[in-house]
Amino acid sequence: MGAIDGIDAYDIYRDGELVTKTRHTQFTDRDVPEDREVTYWVRARRPVDRTESPLRKIKSIAATVFGLLNVDSSQEQAAVEKFWLSKKIAPLNQLLAEGPDKAAELKWHLRYLTFLPDNVLKNPNLTSPNPYFQGDNRSFDPEAKQYRSLSNCIVNLTAPQSTFDFDKDIGTSIAYNWRQKFRKADVASSEGVTAKIIEDTAQKTEFRLYHSVGNPLTTSPNIDYEVSATFYRNGVYNLIGVHDQSPNHEIYLKLGDQGSWQALHQTESEGLAWMADPIAAHYWRFSNFL
Repeated sequence: MGAIDGIDAYDIYRDGELVTKTRHTQFTDRDVPEDREVTYWVRARRPVDRTESPLRKIKSIAATVFGLLNVDSSQEQAAVEKFWLSKKIAPLNQLLAEGPDKAAELKWHLRYLTFLPDNVLKNPNLTSPNPYFQGDNRSFDPEAKQYRSLSNCIVNLTAPQSTFDFDKDIGTSIAYNWRQKFRKADVASSEGVTAKIIEDTAQKTEFRLYHSVGNPLTTSPNIDYEVSATFYRNGVYNLIGVHDQSPNHEIYLKLGDQGSWQALHQTESEGLAWMADPIAAHYWRFSNFL
């Protein structure tokens, strides 16, 4: 793993359990089980004022002010970017015997959902005529029917010429009055959700997914995220993304139409106000590179 500017320490997890904390960008695990798949997490944090962005000073000040004004937050939380890097490794005895695993069916489904876990949420915009909103009232679930937005990308590499399919859907926004009674409903435009092929060769297909969708019932920041996904014909994949720290984000991957969804990335919302532009972002990566 290459160094990330502004980060001094990393937490290393194996299958969800903390293994070590290190300041180095390399880690050797000498207790890896040979007969099963292993997933490693690397978790790190970086203050906004140490980011590479030319606007870092402005963002740092704005995030600090945000932390002071929001009682459910803190100056530190609002001004610290999160980095979650994940790597899945096939069983060692399989890798040593056969080399990298080659998928039998190279048809990948990538699903990205955003949702509000609460049943009812208070609007952080105190000047809005809609003091409350209906949430999605659920936990993480790739098959959920309630969401703020849903994006599906399908990369099919089974034929010599790859194909790419994309569909999207936006959930209904429902506002309540101060008595938490129905007031208004609307659906935001999906024009801010796009996906396109960046590179398509005999070895790999790469696409980018962009998302910027707001609340159609009130003036508020958009839900923003970006994903860069690369799928290779030998079964290897590499996904990199960044998103706001609100609402909940969940990303899943499955191989083949009949495959099972694998959770790549799941984060809980810090609160609706955390969609504001100056607030620190959340960066993530998931791959099965050796």
